[in-house]
Amino acid sequence: MTGSRGTLPGHGTTPRVLLAFGRDARVDLKYALRLFARQPAILLLTILGLSLGLGIATAAFSIMNAALRGEGLVDPGRAPGVLRATDRSLSTSWSYDEFLRLREGATRMQVEAVLTDTAPARAGTGEAAASPAGVAFVSGGFFAATGGGMSLGRSLAVADEQQTGPPPIVVSHVFWSTVLNRDPGVIGRPIRIGRTEARVVGVAKSGFTLPSNRQIWMPLTSYGAVYDAAPLKRTPDMGVQVFGRLLPGATLPDAEAQLSGVAAGLPRVPAAGERALRVKLATDAGLGRVSSSDTLEITLMVFGVIVLVLLLACANVATVLVSTAITRDREMAVRAALGASRGRILRQLVTESLAMGGIAAALGLLFAHWAIPIIGTMIEAPAGTDLSPSLAVYRFLGIVTVLSGVVAGLAPAWHSRGSDLVTPLKGAGPAQGRVPPWRLRSLLVMTQAAVSVLLLVVATLFMRATVRAGAIDVGFDAAGLYAVDAGLGDPFGDEAARARNRSFWARAIPDLQAVPGIASVALSEMTPFGGLTRTSITRGDAAHIVDIHRAQSTYFETMGLRIVAGRAFTRDEVAGGAPVALVSQSLARAFWHGQSPLGRMLPAEIPLQESARPVVIGVVADAIMARLHERGTFALYQPLDAESEGFAQLLIRTAPGATHVVERARQRLLAVDPLSEVRIAGIESRLEQEAGRPRMLATLTGFIGVVAIVLCVIGLYGLTASVVLQRTREMGVRAALGAAPGSLLRLLLWDSLRPIVAGLAIGAATALLAGRVVAAAVFFGVSPQDPMALAGAALALLASAALAVWVPTRRAAAVDAAVVLRQS
Repeated sequence: MTGSRGTLPGHGTTPRVLLAFGRDARVDLKYALRLFARQPAILLLTILGLSLGLGIATAAFSIMNAALRGEGLVDPGRAPGVLRATDRSLSTSWSYDEFLRLREGATRMQVEAVLTDTAPARAGTGEAAASPAGVAFVSGGFFAATGGGMSLGRSLAVADEQQTGPPPIVVSHVFWSTVLNRDPGVIGRPIRIGRTEARVVGVAKSGFTLPSNRQIWMPLTSYGAVYDAAPLKRTPDMGVQVFGRLLPGATLPDAEAQLSGVAAGLPRVPAAGERALRVKLATDAGLGRVSSSDTLEITLMVFGVIVLVLLLACANVATVLVSTAITRDREMAVRAALGASRGRILRQLVTESLAMGGIAAALGLLFAHWAIPIIGTMIEAPAGTDLSPSLAVYRFLGIVTVLSGVVAGLAPAWHSRGSDLVTPLKGAGPAQGRVPPWRLRSLLVMTQAAVSVLLLVVATLFMRATVRAGAIDVGFDAAGLYAVDAGLGDPFGDEAARARNRSFWARAIPDLQAVPGIASVALSEMTPFGGLTRTSITRGDAAHIVDIHRAQSTYFETMGLRIVAGRAFTRDEVAGGAPVALVSQSLARAFWHGQSPLGRMLPAEIPLQESARPVVIGVVADAIMARLHERGTFALYQPLDAESEGFAQLLIRTAPGATHVVERARQRLLAVDPLSEVRIAGIESRLEQEAGRPRMLATLTGFIGVVAIVLCVIGLYGLTASVVLQRTREMGVRAALGAAPGSLLRLLLWDSLRPIVAGLAIGAATALLAGRVVAAAVFFGVSPQDPMALAGAALALLASAALAVWVPTRRAAAVDAAVVLRQS
């Protein structure tokens, strides 16, 4: 028997459904494109605005993702820092010999060490190929302990610590991509690091930059070759950070107790009454790790910007779609009359918004790729940080695009709820008795206004901070002042480097004093805005930070720092280490309360390392040396002893009108030691860079503020144009009853601007509340509740909104009553 071939129940149903869905989606997309073609201007502006919003949010998320994903440490809970614990201190620093003893005696964890520094890296030939790179000098098991994998070649091994000849190095993925141009044959390639030639043995996987965004990893034993041009050697006095990886089955307390037993046997001279040296293991310390509380504030701020920008972009798209839906009541009624379900109409509206979102997402991704490096520069992301979008960033963009498209598409569907079929088909507009969805429209406009004013307040605060930062008096003359670093190694971790520094300055200073155009020179432990400070925290009811400056007797003359009372210390006092000091005016006021501190001993509330309390011999004008917004710190000036000269840098004051002095000084210094890596930095340029931080942030937030206003104007214009078009008959009736065009204009303007005013009030209140959790120091003395910032943001938003609604409302207010009534 033969019969027709059938399909079993359930078979073939899914393909048919998918085909039907795809066919309907193509129809919806074609219709959406035709709709866009009928209103190209407003929809193009909406797409551009949405692309800016998505681009800004994607760029911000990419940077935040780079900060939160860490530097590639695998299972950080089992890779604690090994802290050196005494009765008086807790630190991550150990000597190299101490590390070797800890590593040899450890049985419950793999103990490794790292030392970070900066050295010039030359991947090619010639001076132009040199660039400073962050270098990590590591023990052989560093990569095994951290979990750092290789994308090319191999990692470093314990045997590399004893290797002779050019030291092996591993480069970061960013260094390989940018400096080495992604050379696939990079393994074995020679690279000049400092004063030695090294050879690449591996390229780390993307995202591994431990610790502190390093670009190059070398064996610890190659430290001397990089800075001394000497054969590979051990450096027993080198200070290193020690960390470890717990072995399988080992626990943190067991490993800590076992290492404490090893540390107790290390040779040292304890202070009187001090217990034996011990070890503390901390999973949030070592390897350059930053406490999560330190990154929480910036993370919340970036996340807040992302949310605000996306909220603004979604509200703008929803507002535009609602404004078009007002004029599409008849179209929706025809669709419903022809049998389209509410779900089918909803899908059409969502398809339209998703189409806009897809186009905007593509443009936004291009914008994000362009903006990420610029934003990274503005926020001073560390060199070597990989800010490129990862898979998580692309997922984020896809999710927010779909969500914004769906949410924006639901807005016109919500607008159309409760409509009938007959009234729109008659062309009479909305049904009589139907409650107009003014609440939705007002809510969207208020949301845009509130978000816009909040972003504008932040931008205005940074703009005011830029002006304030440029007007701050730092208290010394930065023009013609230069800081010189000999570049002879890290004096903080190497006694040999300190000795080289002392010898270099002893020979270099007389030569520099003979250079024409140099007015004065002085050694100082800290240079202005150099990134290093020595501080002491006062004891008592109110704790204050005291900046401690150790310098030569010519320091005040070289700095251009005014002594308001007393005198500076003499050369003999410096040479003899006399217990004398000068204090800043603010410190003198705080501790002597208007009386002269001259001849008095420094108060015991200020802790010092020296046992002898210095006598105050002078009072110095207040000066800002580290951060422009840190204006309340006190300062103490002491003579620079011979031991501290190994840590010091040189300050040079050039004579007014002198030219080419810096280059002549550089040549003299290179003549003293041709192997030195002399670096000369202008203090004035450092000051400009410090003052430029709020300027860059003002540019960034100002751009976001402008985007906010543009989005708000686009949405408000489209919505107002649609609403006043619907109210044309009402305006004609009012005009026929004697209403003047001016009164009609005021009525329409007030109805359109009322949600803006309400949103402005909400945004201003939110800005005031947010200001309570924003550090005022960020704004260089400008209060986060600054009334000028609030007033400026409000005026900018009101002016933009008034301009957006002026054109459509004026056209509606000038309606001809007779024409309108005849059409009715």
